[in-house]
Amino acid sequence: MKIWAPLLILASQISAEENSSQENVDDSFKGMKEYFIGYGVKRKEHRQAVEVWARSKESSRLVELAFNSITSKISGSKEILEKSNLSEFTAKDFDTSKLGDERNSMSSIFENIALLGDLARRVPKQIDALWEGFEDKDLILWATEKTKESSLYRFDSEMVENALRNETSSMVAFPVYVLSQELELFGPREDGYINLYRAIRDLPENETQAEFSERHAEMRRDKKLDEIQRRKDKRKKNGLKPPVVQRKTEL
Repeated sequence: MKIWAPLLILASQISAEENSSQENVDDSFKGMKEYFIGYGVKRKEHRQAVEVWARSKESSRLVELAFNSITSKISGSKEILEKSNLSEFTAKDFDTSKLGDERNSMSSIFENIALLGDLARRVPKQIDALWEGFEDKDLILWATEKTKESSLYRFDSEMVENALRNETSSMVAFPVYVLSQELELFGPREDGYINLYRAIRDLPENETQAEFSERHAEMRRDKKLDEIQRRKDKRKKNGLKPPVVQRKTEL
C-alpha cells in the first residue's frame, strides 16, 4: 500500500450528492441541510481512513504524514481567512458566506479538527509524541474553539442523542470532545474519561486480560448510570415526568 494513497482523502472536497433520510431537520438548519449531509459522508470516509492507517505496518509514518497534513491545512485555511479579515469568523459568517475560498477554508477547519480527533482517539500514543513536538499549539486550540462555535457543532449537539459521547452518529461533537480530552486543550481530562485504545496500551504488566475487561466493564457501567441520571435530571428540569415502566411478575 502506498503511503500517500490514504492521504488523498484529505484533499478531496465535501460531497453533497447523497440523498437525505433526515426529513425532520429543525427549521433553523434547513438552509444548511446539504452541507450537513455532505459533511457526514466525509466523516465516514475519515473514520475508515484512520482505521486503515492505524492497522498499517507503516502506521507511524502514515500518522505523522496525516498529522502534518492536518496542521498544515488548518494553518493555510487560517491564512486565507486572515486576508479576508475573517480570522474571528462566526457561525453566521459561515452560514451566509458564498461558496468560495472563505467558506471552503472554514469547512476545512471543521473537517481537519474532527479528523485530528479521530487520530487522537485511535492512535493516542503517536499523537502524544507529535503533539509534544508541535510548536503552534495555539493554532489547534483556535481551530477547535471555532469548530465548537459552528452551526455544524450546534446541529450535532441538538439533533444527535448524547452527541459528545455518541461515537457512531456524531459528526463533530464526539471527535472534538475526544481531541479536547486527549490533548487537554481546555484543562485536565474529566474524571471518568476513558479512551480504550490508550487504556489497552497502558495495561499494567501484572493485570490479566480478564481483570482488564472487568475493570473497564465496571467503568462503562458507571458511565452508563451517570448518563441515565443526567437524562433524568434534564427531564425533571424541563418539567417532564419519567416514563412509567411496567414490569411483569411471573409466579
